[in-house]
Amino acid sequence: MRECAYPVAMRPEDFERLSVPYESGDPNGRDDAFADVIGAGVPSIRALLADLLTDLDVGRFGIGWWTSYPELGTKRRILISDQLYLCVYSIERNLAEAYLHDLEAKEQHEIHGTQLARSCAVRENGLIAFRHPDRTRPSDDLPGRLGTLHIAGFFRGLVSAIDCLGGAIVGVAGLPLPILKADMSVALRWLAREKAPSPRQRELGEALRQIICAAGPTGWFDWAIDYRNMLVHRGRRLQGGRIDIESHLVDLQGKPVLKSVPVLQLATDPALSDVEAFLAWKDGDPVLGEDADVTMTGLLASTKATLAKTGTLLLDLWHERRANPPLIVQPSQQWPKVPSGPSSGFRGYRQTRPSAPQAMATNPAAVKRLQAAALGSPNRARWAAFD
Repeated sequence: MRECAYPVAMRPEDFERLSVPYESGDPNGRDDAFADVIGAGVPSIRALLADLLTDLDVGRFGIGWWTSYPELGTKRRILISDQLYLCVYSIERNLAEAYLHDLEAKEQHEIHGTQLARSCAVRENGLIAFRHPDRTRPSDDLPGRLGTLHIAGFFRGLVSAIDCLGGAIVGVAGLPLPILKADMSVALRWLAREKAPSPRQRELGEALRQIICAAGPTGWFDWAIDYRNMLVHRGRRLQGGRIDIESHLVDLQGKPVLKSVPVLQLATDPALSDVEAFLAWKDGDPVLGEDADVTMTGLLASTKATLAKTGTLLLDLWHERRANPPLIVQPSQQWPKVPSGPSSGFRGYRQTRPSAPQAMATNPAAVKRLQAAALGSPNRARWAAFD
C-alpha cells in the first residue's frame, strides 16, 4: 500500500488529483466539489435538485404546488415529494461511487499486472510457457480479489445512478408507478406503451430512447443493467481474461525477456448462464474483445451523458408542470400503501441503549426536507390527522 493521508488503494496520479484543497470554504458545497473533481458532476441534475428543494413547502408540506391535486392527500404528497427529492439527490452520489470503484479497480489491475509480469518465459523449444506465480499467503490474492470487488461495486454504483434516474422520471413525469421501488427499466417500459395517457409523457419516452441510443454503442444500456444483475442477483459467472506478451529486452544469452500483461475481459452476454455462454461461443466470443478498463471508462461516459441530457428534459418538464399543474396529474398510485410495508422487527444484534436523540446535526437541505415532511415539532403530531 502506498503511503498517503488515508489508506486508499489508488494510483498516485489519481490520489494527487483528489488531494488539492477545496476552493470553497462552504462545507455544504463540498459534495458537489468532490463529484466535480472525480468526474461525476452533472449540472442538469443539480439544477433539478435545487428546483425540487425550492418547491418543498414547509407550510403546506411536500411539493407546494401539488396541493392542486387534492386526490393525492397530504400523506402521499409528503411521501412522494421526499422520495422524488432523494432519487434525484442520489444520482450523483451513486455515480461518484462508480467513479471511485473504477479508480481503485485500475490500481488493483496494475498491481495484479506487476504480480504476473514475469509469468511467461520462452522454453528451449521456442514455445512460450505460462506459470502462475505461487500464492503462498492470502495477501497474494488481494489484488485479484479487490479488483473483482471494485468491478462489482462499479456496476452497483453505475446502475443505481441509472435506477435513481428512473425514480426521478416516475416522479417528475407523473407515472402511475410506485416511486419507492422504481427503476429505470420499469419507467422505460411504461413510457414505451402505445397508449400512454399524456402526449407529453409519450414525447418524453421517445426522447429518452434517442438519448440512450446516442450515448454509446448498440446495447450498452441493457448490457450494463444485465451485468449489474449478474453480479448482484445471480450466480457468479467465470471471469474471462487473456495474457498479452511484450518483449523489449534480451538477457545475457540473447533470449528475449518477456513481460506478461494480463487483460481482464467482461462477459459479452451477462444475461446468460455460463453454460449458455459456452454453447453460444460458436456465434461469438463469450467475452468482450477489450480490456475491462476500456469498457468501464466507456460506460461512465455513456451513463453521464444519459444522466445529463435526461436531467435537462426532466427540468424542462418540471417547469412546465409547475406553470400548468393540470398538464400531468400526480397519481396516488406512486405510493399505494401508507405505510409502505410492515416492519421486519429487526433491532440489531447487541442493542446497548435505545436511540432517543434530542438533536441532530445536518445540512440546511435536510432540515428543509424534514420540515416539509411535517417531521419537526409541533407538526409531527399532525400526521395522525393527515388525509
